[in-house]
Amino acid sequence: MAPIAVVIGGGNMAEAIIGGAIEARVTRAGDWLVVDPNADRRAVFEAWGVSTGANAADALVSNPDAQLWLAIKPQVFESLGSSFQTPGSRVVVSIMAGVTCDTISRHLGPHVRPIRVMPNTPVRIRMGVSAYAPAAGVSADDAAFARSVFEALGEVVDLPESLLDAFTGLAGSGPAYLFYVAEALVRAGTGVGLSERDASRIVPALLRGSAELLATSGVPPEELRRAVTSPGGTTASGLAALEEGRVAHWIERAVEAARDRGHQLGSG
Repeated sequence: MAPIAVVIGGGNMAEAIIGGAIEARVTRAGDWLVVDPNADRRAVFEAWGVSTGANAADALVSNPDAQLWLAIKPQVFESLGSSFQTPGSRVVVSIMAGVTCDTISRHLGPHVRPIRVMPNTPVRIRMGVSAYAPAAGVSADDAAFARSVFEALGEVVDLPESLLDAFTGLAGSGPAYLFYVAEALVRAGTGVGLSERDASRIVPALLRGSAELLATSGVPPEELRRAVTSPGGTTASGLAALEEGRVAHWIERAVEAARDRGHQLGSG
């Protein structure tokens, strides 16, 4: 059985996407061929029954009808992208931050049909959110396989390509911001007398429950915040400390900085 997609790069995100899609039964192991020079990385996919290879050019020549999925770092694509050229038209699905459809076409040829998708790491537990931006000329048939994969892994948001860096700054990097907050909350819990074991149990439950409430209540976050905050109470004192430290401002700056880095990666 010929693969539907040849994936260049067997890193953590490729592992999360392929593993999640197989687990969700929207694809089979035989739908994928993963190319990575690292034998240890290839072994991860081989354990699932996924075909692997070490040479991208050979894999693409041998599978002229397969989509090309680019799961490599933008810097790697800038140096090696031209080696992925093959004759004929091909759908190219890219999860590379910052690399535009125009850049992909410039390296791979004007005959390719690029689709950019920006997933975040919770796709590994099928609770991710992915931004989806096909180039002009990509048909629904071209997009069907990629769309089905990412819809099985969480939410899919259709965005113009010009907003993908903004999405990356917010949702792509966002899990790291929340993990950073989680680290701080665990430290704060131990600082006020809780054991690290107890704080490490409390914080994930706190974040999980709060996120589920936000996702299911239909109530905006500012209203949920006000509902917890009694005038003159404990939460009001805690929020005052956050305001004093301009925490909201620095969260906004983090999103902007990540977005700007995406612009830089795209400009080479």
